[in-house]
This record gives sequence, C-alpha cells and structure tokens, in this order.
Amino acid sequence: LIELANADPRRGKGHTRELTRISLDADALSHLSSFGLDEHSVPASGQVVTLRRNANLSTGGTSRDVTDIVHDEVAEMCRRAAAVSGLDVCGIDVRLADISVPLRDAPRPGVLELNACPGLRMHLSPTEGRSRDVAASVVDSLYPPGAPARIPLASVTGTNGKTTVVRMIGQVLSQAGLRVGVTCTEGVYIGGNLVYQADASGPRSAEMVLDDPSVEAAVLETARGGIIRSGLGYDQADVAVVTNISEDHLGSDGIDDLDELIHVKALVAEEIRDGGCVVLNADDPASAGMADRRAVRMRTPVIRYFSLQPGNPIVAQHKLAGGLCYEVVDGQLTETEAGHGRSLISVSDVPGAFGGLASHVVANALAALAACRALGVSAKDCRRGLAGFLPVEHNPGRGDVYWAGAHPVVVDYGHNTAALQATCQFVSAAWGDATTADGPAGGAPAAGAGADAHADPAAAAGGVAVVTLPGDRRDDLLVQAAQAIAGWFGKVVLYEDSDKRGRQPGEMTELIGNALRDARPGIVCQRAEGPAEALRAGLAIASDRAPILFIYEKLGIALEVLASAGARPEPPAPI
Repeated sequence: LIELANADPRRGKGHTRELTRISLDADALSHLSSFGLDEHSVPASGQVVTLRRNANLSTGGTSRDVTDIVHDEVAEMCRRAAAVSGLDVCGIDVRLADISVPLRDAPRPGVLELNACPGLRMHLSPTEGRSRDVAASVVDSLYPPGAPARIPLASVTGTNGKTTVVRMIGQVLSQAGLRVGVTCTEGVYIGGNLVYQADASGPRSAEMVLDDPSVEAAVLETARGGIIRSGLGYDQADVAVVTNISEDHLGSDGIDDLDELIHVKALVAEEIRDGGCVVLNADDPASAGMADRRAVRMRTPVIRYFSLQPGNPIVAQHKLAGGLCYEVVDGQLTETEAGHGRSLISVSDVPGAFGGLASHVVANALAALAACRALGVSAKDCRRGLAGFLPVEHNPGRGDVYWAGAHPVVVDYGHNTAALQATCQFVSAAWGDATTADGPAGGAPAAGAGADAHADPAAAAGGVAVVTLPGDRRDDLLVQAAQAIAGWFGKVVLYEDSDKRGRQPGEMTELIGNALRDARPGIVCQRAEGPAEALRAGLAIASDRAPILFIYEKLGIALEVLASAGARPEPPAPI
C-alpha cells in the first residue's frame, strides 16, 4: 500500500515536489506496533491504518484546502493570534474537529502553534481542493502596490577616480542617516565596517551588498574585468556615474583599443532604470559621449554633467536647455539647475583637495555630489558628508599625504598615464616644481586644471618618485606611464611588487627604467628590493623638504612601510 502511494508522481524526496514520499522509519514502525501491526501486515477490507501520530506534509501527509468553509469565528481567532505574535507572516495550527462550525460548538478548540516560517506548497498544490496563490498575498503585503520595493543603488565606473567617488557617495549617504553597502577595490563595507577584504569591484561583491537585508542604500564600484567575466551583479541602477575613460588594461580580456573599452564601461550607463540619472564628465569626451548612445537614450535618463573647465561648451549647452550641471564657480562647488546656481560646498572645505591644487579630487567631489543629489540627498547633508570625508580615514591610499620628517609623502595607487599625470601635477602644484625651477620636463598641467603647477619651485626641487607598476599592462602603456613620471620628476626609485603578474624578476624595472631615461636624459634612476627599501632610498636622495611620490600595489604593505619609516598622516604645520 505504501509503495502504491509513493508511486504518485507528485511525491518526491523532502520538499522537492508537492508531496513527500512516505517513509517507514522508526517512528512509523513504533506507531504500527502499538496497534499490533508491522510493515508486513495485511489490513482487513475497509480498515484504516494510520502510519504516525502527525499529519505533516514533510512526513508524507496530504493536504485539503478548506478555505471556502472556514467559519468567521475561526478566522477571527487566527487573526487575533497572529496580531498577538507581532508576525507579518504567520502560519497557525489549530485543533478543531470541524473548521466550518462556530467555536462555541467545537469541542475544546485551540491554537496549537504559531509558525514564523510557514510552508506554502500545501496551499499552492493541495492534494484536494482549489489551489491558493498565498505567495502573491504575502509579497503584496510586504510590498503594497506603489510602495518602493528597491533600495537606492548607485553604480560607478570609469578608469580613474572610481574608488574615491564611491567612498565619497557612501560617506554622504551615511551622514544622511542611511546604512550603506559599498564595494570598491579594497573590499566590501556594510555600515562602514569592512566585511570582506579583496578587490571587490565585481558582480559577486555587488551581490554580497544586495543580499544583506540591513543595507538601505548600495554604492557599487563596477570595474571592467567583472563586467566582462560575469556582468554587473545587479539589474538596474538608479544612478550611474562614469568618471573618465582612458587607455588602461588594453590587451586584457579581449579589449584591445579605447573604443572597445568604452563599449564595455558604457553598460553601466545603459543599465539604469527608466528615468534614472547618468552622471557624466563633460571634460572627458569618452564619458560625455555616453549621453548620445542609443541604449542610454532609450532609458530617458536625467543627465547631470560635471566639469572643471570654465566655459565647457557641453555644460554651457546643457545649462541653456535647463539641465543639471556641477562645476566650480568662485571657489564653490556649485549645482546649476534651470539657470539657478546653488553652492554646495567650498573648494577649501573639501578634505584632500588642498584648496583646489588637487584638481582631480575636486572633479571626484563634483561627481559624488551629482550622484548624491540625484539620490535625493539634501544640499545640507551633501555639504556635511563631504566636509567629513577625511582622506586617510575614509579614503586610504588615494592621494593621502604623510610626513616623514620634513618630507611630504604623497601615497597613491595610480598606475596609468592619466592617473600619474594628475597626481604628479598635484605634487608640483602643492610643493613647487617637483623637478627643476624651470618647470616640468616634457609635461604640462592637464586640461581643466585649476592649480598653478609652479607654486613654489624652490621648496620642492629634487623631489623623488618611488614607483612600481603592474606587470599585466601592455609594454606601450607602461612606457607611457613612465613618460608621465619623467615629465615631472628628475629622481626615481623603482621597485617590483612581489606579484610579478607573469613578468620575470627584474623585467619591469628594466623596462620602466629604460623608458624613464629615454624620456628624460640625465634622470637619476635607482632600483630597490621591495617597497620598504625603495621608500628609504627615496628619502635618502630627496633634497631638503622635497616631496616624495609613493606609488604602491598593496595598501596594507604600503601602510606598514610608511609606519616603519616613521611617516605620519598629519602635517607638522598648515600647508
């Protein structure tokens, strides 16, 4: 008889099907034994044999839908029991001989159990009676029609500035009172706490944030590699930010030229919700061009441009059309909408911007402000959040300034030409010409820079760049990066990271050293074993009070090296 019952195609193991296979386990055999029966007994004609004292689906029982005959008094008793428990979704087991009669007519009625996690399959596929889609009712009660069912999500891509912009947005949202999940190249952060340390700029990291029910807003760094290998990790963002796109990682993952790289990163701008917001860099043709992509226009997004260039034609045209723009006006990071400007924060109040000398930090701040305003953050909360964004504490390893004696040590992660050019320009602007009093050799301030690259040449003459570059870049890109360094520094110390990324020992220092000497004849170029020795060598050959640019590969090791050199993150006096 049991074999015949288990032959029903609706029965399967565990909860895989509508019904569960009947098992003659120890409980069932004990129950049969109490009636003088065992698994070999042959019941008499018409005899009913129960196999156990419960009737759960999980032990092979069947279900009958009785919704249409439940008496109002029984339904009210269940509602009261659920209300007392405080549960939003509640399964209730009751003891009733007949669920269709009033409670006063039922012998010893009662509630047996309140279940906070009730099963649904007996309702969706009852053995007898009509199917009830209770799952839809549960979802509708949790998310009523018209109520928001998503958390705000901002996705940031680009070549440089992604991590900083993500951290800035996260800081502003946190200061506005939200519990924020952040992914970036240093790890996954929930509520400001590091929960997963790794290069976390891919889809799996995004899923970690979105799987956390405590997160109230998500800010995701979305890098090229993760997009190519596994996609975005989310469906649609509310805000997409494209900081800038320049030649980096070419030759990897089948991406061989800038147009192909733009096409990959454009996915972030294309996959936003209808009517969402796209934040674009009007000073960068690749970023600004995203607004004209057909897949972006189909979403009818709100475009918000940011720019450092006074009179940028894209910004000027957008403002004439009543669009939203973010730029620096009279020393203020300003939002312009429909011709009306609103000051959000002074350049001098942006930590790490050095009053505008670090122009790339100002650009990052504009991008972050545009994203936060698109997410509905008030101007007051934007100002407060950004003013509290302390570089060493909230953005470690991205343009942080340490002091080793009288030497400012600028710590940065930049590995491509554009990033190195921006950082070198900042060093020169903040501490004078980092090479000679005659100006940078072969280099010039980047377009849109708001800083004087020759602030105090004498103070920084003889500055040193302590550099490592990743071995997985193409040789021509590494040569360009070396040329950017040589354009600003007359002294360089080279070291290799422990992870050679497929290169032979000494191969990278030789390649970069040759490129430096070709770009700047007479350059002082030394080799060192590891970052600690390299930083010591840089400090030894630096002129008095001259700046040190320290490019690292792994932040934890870089911080240990700084500590061993006695470097501290606060200046001895105001700059």
